[in-house]
Amino acid sequence: MLLTDPRAMEQVLEYVVAGDTAQLGDPAFVAELKTWICFSADEAVRTGDGLYTGATGNPSLPRWLGSRLIIWAMTPKSENDRYARQVRNSVGIAVFFSAANDKAHWVQAGRCYQRFALQATALGVRNAFLNQAVEVAPVRSQFASMLGLGSQRPDLVVRFRRGPALPLSMRRPVLACTGMTHSRRNNLTWIEASALAVAALAAAAVGLAAHGAARWARRTRAALGRLDAARTPPNRSRYDMRELDRLPAPVQRFFRSVLREGQPIVASVTLEHPCAFNMILAGDRWKPFTSLQRVVTNRPGFVWNARIALLPCLPVYVHDGYITGTGILHAAALGLFTVAELRGRGAIAKGELMRYLAEAAWYPTALLPSQSVHREAVDVSAAKATLTDSEITATLTFRFDTAGLIESVRSEARGRAVGDAIVMSPWKGRWSNYQERSAMRVPLSGEVAWLLPEGPMPYWRGTVSSLACDFSTETMGASICAPRQ
Repeated sequence: MLLTDPRAMEQVLEYVVAGDTAQLGDPAFVAELKTWICFSADEAVRTGDGLYTGATGNPSLPRWLGSRLIIWAMTPKSENDRYARQVRNSVGIAVFFSAANDKAHWVQAGRCYQRFALQATALGVRNAFLNQAVEVAPVRSQFASMLGLGSQRPDLVVRFRRGPALPLSMRRPVLACTGMTHSRRNNLTWIEASALAVAALAAAAVGLAAHGAARWARRTRAALGRLDAARTPPNRSRYDMRELDRLPAPVQRFFRSVLREGQPIVASVTLEHPCAFNMILAGDRWKPFTSLQRVVTNRPGFVWNARIALLPCLPVYVHDGYITGTGILHAAALGLFTVAELRGRGAIAKGELMRYLAEAAWYPTALLPSQSVHREAVDVSAAKATLTDSEITATLTFRFDTAGLIESVRSEARGRAVGDAIVMSPWKGRWSNYQERSAMRVPLSGEVAWLLPEGPMPYWRGTVSSLACDFSTETMGASICAPRQ
């Protein structure tokens, strides 16, 4: 029986949910399910049986961890929500039923499904079981009545659609299933077994890495979407030197050194950085990595996306950002397993707005008074800059060299992530290697450090390999974003 009408598929979903809820409420079923699942590729190879988690799109984990996570991760609500999404994303449901409840008819139903599955595979159509509706006896009888099957017995329920291929579950050899296992095992040399295990592990690792990278890319696109959705027109479209009249002398020298009269205001920036990150608090253990950063100047915000290879097969993906008044720090091994996550509108948001303000040396028009930055003189070569975004305020001390360029930025109290807490610590960034980009003089090299009681702790060094600005220009009296020519 083929069902493709959405209303009929929703009716089937009701019985799938009922059966799933009953099964997950049965401790004996859950205990058996845990023994049946192979949580990692090596376990799947070793047992040659069960359901490998990679075949369901889930990550590979050690059994000691997977068997514990399943207790809280596989709840009736989470599983039923997942099945609802799957059914609603399918194009149809197939129900295989028998005229009688005996072994001969079970085999016949199985053969019918195998013919369906083989033909679907040949056509590039994927299929997956939804057997909860027929695995709980009271639910199965109600399901049969809903389908109008009378005395006939529904045996298998399958959803189908086109989609990507997932890793396959292991299956025992035919001889092992017929009792002729001894000779089969003697024929399988240790070399063959080892090769099979290595191949399976390699395939699982590649699949897991690809799954993680794709998931992280979706997170990145979502963050960039939120950043761009919050954009507003700049307060002014072009730089006017009259803005400088009341600024401290070192700040005036800076703008005259890096900007040209009448040039358009930077609306957004995209930067690429070859960088290095220091992995230890005391000492030097620098890991090279690359990152891509998107900055929007109105409303101020940024998304920094990095990939750090801690080990050859273990990349850690990192998001650092400030979006609509919320600070974000999220690191995930393989893009799947969170190792650090902080987000909010308190100290973490203030620290990220400080980063935006310090890095404005790359987009210096964002430091102009017309862009809501307020200045206070410190001495002949330094001044404080304060930027307020909604209820978040960031203040940094900018120190300038003899050429009028930003030499360093400093905060006496910036939020430093220590475990799950934010600790306020002195912080300093240094800029160098100024060159002209997009008609502005910007620093292409930098280093930042925490100024701890035991001494400075540099933790980031990098260069800008690519800097592309979008500018605000006046057209027909309106402020628009125009790419740099």
